[in-house]
Amino acid sequence: MLDLTAPVPDAGAGTLAYATELVLLGHGGRDRWRTLPWTCLALGAVLVTGGVVSVALIVIQPAVAGHWCLLCLGSAALSFALLALGIGEARAAAGEMRRTRRLGVTWRTALRGAS
Repeated sequence: MLDLTAPVPDAGAGTLAYATELVLLGHGGRDRWRTLPWTCLALGAVLVTGGVVSVALIVIQPAVAGHWCLLCLGSAALSFALLALGIGEARAAAGEMRRTRRLGVTWRTALRGAS
């Protein structure tokens, strides 16, 4: 059996990542890219990390393990779909932060967002 994330079990790491995404997705309203940009940026970081890890696992499976894991491939597909659907909100939040920074707002205030 291939153990890529010792001492954290693979399934535990994946569950933690998906749970983090759900918590961040549930925080804020439809305009959270403006009102809570830190949430969108954190979500974007988790989504990008999931995509990078998925690429690594797809490459590692045949090269190291010598076979494919259907559940792993399904999880990778889900990570890529979530990345495609969620990265726009992170980009919008980053753009909003740049806009408010140009207006002279401190980065901490910009990260907290509009009230």
